[in-house]
Amino acid sequence: MMATMSILVAALLALYIFRRLYRRPLLQDVNIKLHLSAYTATEGDTLTLTQVLTNGSRLPLPWVYATFYKDVQLQFSAMEEEGDVEVYYRNDLHRVRMRQRVTKRLPFICSKRGYYTISRLRLTTMDILIENKHTQDYPCHMGITVYPRTLDAQELEALNTQVYGQLSSRIRINADPFTFTGIREYAPGDSTKAINFKASAKGHGLMVNVWDFVNDRQVVILLDMKRYSVFDETHRKETVVKLPAFMTHKMERAISIAATIAENMTSSGTPVSLVCNGKSSISGEISNVKMGAGPQHLHSIMETLAYIDITKQDIESISREIDKITTGGHHWPEYWLVTPIYSKSVEESYLRLKATGARVAWIMPGAKPEGEDICEDVIFV
Repeated sequence: MMATMSILVAALLALYIFRRLYRRPLLQDVNIKLHLSAYTATEGDTLTLTQVLTNGSRLPLPWVYATFYKDVQLQFSAMEEEGDVEVYYRNDLHRVRMRQRVTKRLPFICSKRGYYTISRLRLTTMDILIENKHTQDYPCHMGITVYPRTLDAQELEALNTQVYGQLSSRIRINADPFTFTGIREYAPGDSTKAINFKASAKGHGLMVNVWDFVNDRQVVILLDMKRYSVFDETHRKETVVKLPAFMTHKMERAISIAATIAENMTSSGTPVSLVCNGKSSISGEISNVKMGAGPQHLHSIMETLAYIDITKQDIESISREIDKITTGGHHWPEYWLVTPIYSKSVEESYLRLKATGARVAWIMPGAKPEGEDICEDVIFV
């Protein structure tokens, strides 16, 4: 009997002590930080979000839930599927002892191109008796830019073969006077400006300077993001609508083709620019990138393509930009026109530009529709 009473008293005393200890704010000495393995990715890539939870108090916390909001396109689990909800919250359970740091790594898939965020980080815990709930918010706002997927090597080869078969093969080559490579004997046809009189005076005959050559080829990507439906032509105010699956696929494929062209040209050292009538989901502005080359320039183009909002339709037809090129006389660059669907007005502008002698190719995603009157120049990829 006395033993039972002693156990009961000890239990009540322990309960009293636990209640007193866990009555204080449990999260005041707890901190959490999130880290991303990268802040840019390509559609389909897997990144890792690392949670580092530190308990600086002398009390163990058996139940700590870390909650944050994230866009649905960042898929942390195979169970997550895209639906009408654009933002989900993620809840992870941690068990942390006194004076302990716990690290948890969460892989996730970047399922679509775009700009996505992880934000609104909160910790929630309960005392060891599950009687009192404590919450605390932590600063958190991380952005991830997901570049569009590019075509595979086989598709790229097929695209290049068809485009180069259609474009003129003549590419202007000019000597670069700043890249001197050596001296050789004079040959008929050499410019007198190239003669190296100092070397010739040494008795080796007439000698000329040799320079390296540069390719002044430039490529302009014309990307059309307009749908050309009756609704779009009659309702001029900006609309944001849910696109049919087939239209979404065509527009995303067109963006991927543009990304592939930009990446391919940059890898070969060819300057490239982007002219697109689509609007940015970040700035709301038209998505254009001036002529340039190099990795940083490719990043600018990929970022611009990542931000294109295909649901916005308060935009002008790409025909307007093509006609500006035609009338402006800028016919030297190669023009790679990419449109998700066929438009008669675009065909007319394309033919006018082609008639000037400009090297222009027209590319559309998918297979050629049967029985439709479409310009024979269109390349389907």
